[in-house]
Amino acid sequence: QATNREIDANEKSMSLDRVSLKNRQTALIKQILNFNHGRDDDTDELGEKELSFKILIFDEFTQNLLSPLLTVRQLLTLGVTLHLPLHSRRLPVPRVPCIYLCEPTEANLNRISEDCRARLYDSCHLNFSSPLPQPLMENFAKDALENDYVGDIAKIYDQYIDFVSYEHALFSMRHNHSFVRLHDPQAETEPMMKYLESTAQSLVSVCVTLGAVPRLVFPAHGPAAEVGRLLSRRLHELLQSRPHLLRPAPIFTQRAHGAMTPQLGATTTTTTTADASAPAAYGWQRPVLIIYDRAEDVASVLQHPWTYLGLISDALEFHMGSVKVKKPTGEEQRFELDPDADEFWRDNANRIFTEIPEATQTLLETYTTRNAQLRRDLHLPEEEGLPASPAAGGMKFDAESFKRITAMSAMKGFVDAHMNIAHALLDPIRDRRLQEFSSIEESILSAQSYNKEIMTELLNPHPPATPPAGEGAATPTPTTTTPCGTHSDMLRLLIIAYLRNESTTELEPLERALQDAGVRMDALRFAKQHRASLSSSSSNTSTAAGAASSVFSRLARLRSAKAQCALVRAVDAIMEPSARQGFPPGYVVLDPKMGPDATTKLPPMALREGIVFVVGGGTYAEHHALQAYARSKQKELIYGASEIYRPCEFLDQLHELGTLVGPTGASASAPGGPAQ
Repeated sequence: QATNREIDANEKSMSLDRVSLKNRQTALIKQILNFNHGRDDDTDELGEKELSFKILIFDEFTQNLLSPLLTVRQLLTLGVTLHLPLHSRRLPVPRVPCIYLCEPTEANLNRISEDCRARLYDSCHLNFSSPLPQPLMENFAKDALENDYVGDIAKIYDQYIDFVSYEHALFSMRHNHSFVRLHDPQAETEPMMKYLESTAQSLVSVCVTLGAVPRLVFPAHGPAAEVGRLLSRRLHELLQSRPHLLRPAPIFTQRAHGAMTPQLGATTTTTTTADASAPAAYGWQRPVLIIYDRAEDVASVLQHPWTYLGLISDALEFHMGSVKVKKPTGEEQRFELDPDADEFWRDNANRIFTEIPEATQTLLETYTTRNAQLRRDLHLPEEEGLPASPAAGGMKFDAESFKRITAMSAMKGFVDAHMNIAHALLDPIRDRRLQEFSSIEESILSAQSYNKEIMTELLNPHPPATPPAGEGAATPTPTTTTPCGTHSDMLRLLIIAYLRNESTTELEPLERALQDAGVRMDALRFAKQHRASLSSSSSNTSTAAGAASSVFSRLARLRSAKAQCALVRAVDAIMEPSARQGFPPGYVVLDPKMGPDATTKLPPMALREGIVFVVGGGTYAEHHALQAYARSKQKELIYGASEIYRPCEFLDQLHELGTLVGPTGASASAPGGPAQ
């Protein structure tokens, strides 16, 4: 065990640039799959003495959690011979231990009880993604005692892992319909508070995984404020009751049940196998956790992006790093975009699309040159594919040669993926005039002048007359796509204009034209009401409450040639002292180390490390903009959100809210300046 002085020295010698949230969560999962025993290294293989075969049972949430962390092959390497959904029909597998990994819900506990009563497995190791509530624990213990399966429960663990790591610096809570949940005018108080509490609990898990107790920064009112205060209290309580969880590099916490204690209501304790000598996650400067409210910047989520990543998420079917495209042959294929493995994706995801054709051509030429050199070196026939094994085709290759072959095969896969993706983007870019939509929206969001004639043309829902189809020509099918994009494209532009323009009078004829063409206008109805509410709060700056509620709105309207993203401007105003001097009053800084609601001030120096979380959902484009800012300022930032959605998915949520607002929202005026 290292002394406290050694730990402090380690804390000062390390920094966030060595920390990957994804890697840390992966290490936790590996320990869970090793029955929560410690590991001597971070390799995929376990030692022979440690390796034991087991069954893994998961629910829907933990399946999504595992998907970006471990492949099926890696699960096999870790001894998982069978992995099955919790709520599925499963047959008994005697003499094999089972690891359960699921959320601590009543439905999940009931199903686990059914499995135990049926004696499906030799022993059960229960791992919950967040702390198991005491009432559920007591009911489960009572059922175990009554049905005599106490001895089948090996251990019960509270695992602080209830978030999904997509990339090293990107995570999500996977809260579907998060924006609707937060802004539904018919929502009841109790479900709303439960949702905000679950968000705060997930952020506690992020802090535990990183081994950090950050200062919290958030606006004084709204959902972000409620999450911030709940998070501060929970972190403070955790520091008082289980301080080891927030030490550097915590691994997991275990309830000291051993074989489950049948006494109901008994006091439980917590143990941990975290190595106290492990290096700290953060350097001498504590990180800051900035909680941002999606409602303060609705417009930028709807913007048509012009980066490679943005176009993929907008124009193609893109989910959790996987994109489906239609190849020139008409065949549909899915490609995985992993920034860890794919150097081209890592370097070009945030570049504007006009630079991508040249970049893909360079990638193809590099591959062609390297492939030719490899074939010459290893005497491989030009017309044949690369060997799939060291002894394929009667030829034998040493380890180093086959490593080169494997790397070249992977590079070929990346070339095929990006050539097909770039080709698949060309049609929607041309047919929907995405570059023009993106350009005029960028001007509106940046408060720059724009060509109103082009905007009127883009918002024309009536296609020009076309000559009759000739003999043998295909008959056009009804569609919502026009020569100026889809109806959704037009509505997104109109909403952005309504949210950002000082005057909306000139937009009314465009709105009527879309409405007459049958375009669904529910989202615009909500946007109008949202603009009115934000503008009203922004104009009420004579009181502290008014100033606090509008703090992030006013930040989002600050113009910067280097950072057009409202979120990035807000982060910069918090982390940079020079920008912080013009930061409006009213935001809150809490320090959980000082107390559950202890206010404090930010350090006078520039902040280097932080976590940025968006309550109500975020986007891949926002994440990449934040990372570009972090690189330019030599900072280390992690981005997270309630959910990560595409622009069309966010528009659907606005439509849903528009139906709840009712007809009064459609006629809401917008006093004052533009909202966000």
